[in-house]
Parts: sequence; structure tokens; C-alpha cells
Amino acid sequence: MPTPHSKLHTRLLFVTLLLLFSPTAARSDDIPANDWGEFFTYYQRFLRERLPRAVRNTGDKAADHAAKLENHRELAALTARLSDVCNGFAHSGKFAPVTDPAVKKEDKNKIAGTWNFYRNVPPNAADLWQEACYLRFVSLSHEAEVDPDRLEQIHEYANQVAEFEALQRLHVRMKRYWYAKTLDNIEQASGFGLQTSGSEALTDVIRDFQPFLLRHLTVEHIDLAERFVIASGKCPSDEISELLHSLIDHLPQRGCHGVTALPAELFERIELARGLLRRVELMGKDMPVWGVDLTDNVFDASTLEGKVVLLDFWATWCAPCVAEFPHLKNLYEKYHDRGFEIVGYNVDSDLEQLSAFLERKPLPWPVLVREKNLEKGVASLPEIPLSTYYGARKLPVVLLRDRHGKVVMLDARGNVLDDVLEKLLE
Repeated sequence: MPTPHSKLHTRLLFVTLLLLFSPTAARSDDIPANDWGEFFTYYQRFLRERLPRAVRNTGDKAADHAAKLENHRELAALTARLSDVCNGFAHSGKFAPVTDPAVKKEDKNKIAGTWNFYRNVPPNAADLWQEACYLRFVSLSHEAEVDPDRLEQIHEYANQVAEFEALQRLHVRMKRYWYAKTLDNIEQASGFGLQTSGSEALTDVIRDFQPFLLRHLTVEHIDLAERFVIASGKCPSDEISELLHSLIDHLPQRGCHGVTALPAELFERIELARGLLRRVELMGKDMPVWGVDLTDNVFDASTLEGKVVLLDFWATWCAPCVAEFPHLKNLYEKYHDRGFEIVGYNVDSDLEQLSAFLERKPLPWPVLVREKNLEKGVASLPEIPLSTYYGARKLPVVLLRDRHGKVVMLDARGNVLDDVLEKLLE
């Protein structure tokens, strides 16, 4: 019996069906559906005639891609039909026993000892059914524009294969695709920020995502969790907030029983996701600041009391961050004497590179350093760096708080910042 996963990707790249080019065999309606012996012969021929095929490149990438996709669609339709016929035989009890004289000796050798039904289908059909699901997924997921109906089909396929251990990789891939494309559609929908259909769709997909994430906890899936959090900031609702907190709160933490084997990178990404949710909901709340500078001095947060404070997370490799410095310097010079303060928080891992940068382009405000925070291990500081606390993984991240310590801007950049500062410092 063919091994389920070993041949799928190879087949997709360089195989096809000779029978697709036959005027009779190419039609899925010609598959024998009433006689098991005839179907078995047809199916064995189907397997034998899947031969390598040279791919002709015409030079037109769009045309070549369309032709390849069309081949996938044709193969998907045929394998899906074969799978359905297999299921029909399985449920009707029309299987030929392995001792049936009509079964050739070479075919007996193929199926001997493999008459353990998988999803109630006959020998080799397990591989066929798996391939049918995979090809249907490929033919759908290659669409440039994935509409809700196609996404729902992919979601249904993913749920169908979820219970079969041999198909877990297929299940995870399909679900991950569904989450990502559904998020794309929500984010691009007209009126997304108006708490209309976007909010309802986001609620449904987050509810579906939680058990999936807990079962398949990977960095890639934490990326998806972060996208959900960011999307929630565009169409906020109490229900979405509760779902996200439930999602993040159920993720493992360092020191918890049974989770010590998880990679350090995964723990870090989980904490960043927690910080991102904290930041998205930060408006009107306190914004604590802590850290250590390049010379190992612990920052005194009391110096910020009663001031309007801009907290700028940046890195030397972040071009938008560095491009904003001239504007920030102008604002600092203009408003510093009126009670405006900037605190930079650098997330570079290379401190020599950071030192060289600050020598070339010195900044007039305090610059705290993530790596120093990690090295120093100051007992008086929280265990996690400030950048992790606020989920500042994708830069730039710039927060602004008023004289009372309450956050008033979550993206304090550009010309709008000038107007806000003028009002806060009146």
C-alpha cells in the first residue's frame, strides 16, 4: 500500500494521468460505480498510468501557472470522484474478497495483508482519498482571490481530515491557510473599522482558532495569534476582547508544570503576543517605563512624573524608525522645556553596532537597551524587557502618554503628533 505522505508533493510536481488524455477515461462519469471488480481494475490502471511528465515552459509565467493549475483541477476532480466511489463501495458491502478468482495474482500480492480499512475504504483508497483532499485544497488555494465560499470549502475539508492521524499535516496546513486568508478578507473588507461584518467574522474565526492553537503550538501559529490581536484593534468589541484574553491566557508560561520542554523562542513569542494584546488595549491606561542604558545605569522613572512622555521602540536596522528621528528631534527641541520627554528603547542584539550608530547620530534623550536589561538582571526591574511587555516585535512602535501617565496615542508618529503635543502641553 502506498505510503500516505511520501509521494504527494513529488506527484504534484512531475506526474499526471495518461488516462486524462483518453476521450473515455478522462470523464469521471466513466468510473465503474456498480461493480467492485471493474472498479478495482480501473483503479489499478489509474495507479499504473500515473507517469512522469516533462513540464513545458512557454516563457509566459502566467500561462504556465494557469496550465499547471488546470492540471491540478482536473486531477482533483478525478481523484475526488474515485474517492467518492470508494466510499460508496465501502458502505454498500460490495467489496470483492481477496480470494476472489477475478483478482489477479499480482493484485493479490499488492493487497495481501492490507485489508485493514482506512475510513471504511478498500486497499490503496486511503492514499487516494488523502490525495483527493490535498489536490482539492491545492486547486482552491491557488486562486488569486479567495472568496468566502471557497474558504468555507477549505475549512470543511480541513475539519473532515482532522480526525485521521495520518492526515494531521494536511489538516494543519489547510486550517492555517483558512485562518490567514479569512484574516486577509476581514482586513480588506469595506467598512472594516466600523464594527460591522468584520467584527462578526473575526469573532467566529478567533473562537475556532483557540483550540487549534493550543493543540498545534508553533511560532508560525503565534504569528496568526498576533494578527488576530492587531485586527481586534481595528474592530474592537467586548466579545472579541474576551476571546483574545482567553486565547492568550491559556498559552503556557515559563515555570509552569509540563511546559519546560518548549523552545525558548516559543516562550518569547508567547510573551510578545501577550504584550501585543496589552498594547492594543492600552488607550487610557497607565504606561510604566523601565530599563537600563548602555552604561548599565538603571533608568529612574520618577523623572517622568508630570510630563508628556513619548516611548519610542526602535532599532538601527529599522529604516522607518531612523527616518523619524529628525522629526522627533525637532519636537524635542520645541517642546522639551514645556514638559515633553522622549525615552528611546533599542532592541538591537548587537551592542557594538548600536554604540557606533549613537556615536555617528547621537540622540538628546535617554536610550534604554533591551540587551542590557537582559544582561543586567536587576532585581528591582520586572523580569521581562519593556519591549516584550508592550509586544514591540514589529517596529516602529511609538506610544504617547499625557501628564497623568495615561496613554493617548498608540501610533505617535507623523504630523498628527505635532497637533496632539500642542494640545497636551498648553
